[in-house]
Amino acid sequence: MESILSPRSKAILIALALQLGLIFVALTIGILQPEPQKDSGFQVSPQDFSAQQTEAVRQQMQEFQQWSSSSAQIQRLTANAMLAESLPQIDMPAFNFNQPEMMTGWESFTPIGMAQAAGIWDAQAATGGSSSVSLFGLQTEATRVVIAFDISSSVKTKVERAGLSMERIRDQTWSNLESMNANTLFGLIQFARASDSFETQLRPATQRHLTAAQKWLDSSFRVDGSSGRGWQRGQPDGIEAILKQAFELDRRLDTLIVISDGDFYRTTPRGGGERVPWTQIVELTRKLQASLENPCSIHLIAFDLPAANRSWAREWVRQNSGQLIEIQP
Repeated sequence: MESILSPRSKAILIALALQLGLIFVALTIGILQPEPQKDSGFQVSPQDFSAQQTEAVRQQMQEFQQWSSSSAQIQRLTANAMLAESLPQIDMPAFNFNQPEMMTGWESFTPIGMAQAAGIWDAQAATGGSSSVSLFGLQTEATRVVIAFDISSSVKTKVERAGLSMERIRDQTWSNLESMNANTLFGLIQFARASDSFETQLRPATQRHLTAAQKWLDSSFRVDGSSGRGWQRGQPDGIEAILKQAFELDRRLDTLIVISDGDFYRTTPRGGGERVPWTQIVELTRKLQASLENPCSIHLIAFDLPAANRSWAREWVRQNSGQLIEIQP
């Protein structure tokens, strides 16, 4: 029987069969061939790795112990060489934290504010707290200063005769306060026979207290020659009570300035008035000075000082390392 395929067709079919056979063989090898094994030279069994790790850790611990032992010994030798055989006893200062001064705003973050809040303000004010004070010819330096104003009608009259005014005294006082450095402590007292004070203790010349002092001078300072209601009245009253009050403000007071006419009166037990003898003023001042840590200087600015009182006034300020400033009409 004669074949129906031509020789050319037979050749094509044989070629296709060969190609299919090669593809089948390739697929079979790719699927059945197992993953090649790794080189056994790079494999370590878990038992061998654990042994090697333990040995390495042991060697490192030995090296560390040797190093730390020698280092500690060197440190001990160095420390022993630096230490003295006996250390001196250190006495730490004792600070009083009982009544800290509470401050607000930016003041609490200044060195002064923090020292005051910690209760060590006095230590700060005692070092480098001096300020210049200039009043009607008086020139002095003060760290803790009290200014006492005689605002009685007789003094008001003499001030005006001298071409000045009580307002001028108030304004010059404020000019001095606002120029003080913040380490200076100040107090203000106005008096006739009764008295009124800015504060019951000295205050540092920080912005907060200066603002309060300015308000007190503007609203409470008397310029009409009369006392205010509710003012304090000591026994006896007048200059003697004022001196006691000023000295009680601070045991480290170093400057007292009295603005008056040098002619002081007090109330008698029967309610009348009498002149205070200068001998009693001098003696009282001597006793009050003994209550301070160190005597303070006392200055007197006197308007139209009576001639009979001049020698006593001079002796008073001389005994208290002060100055007498006389202002005549």
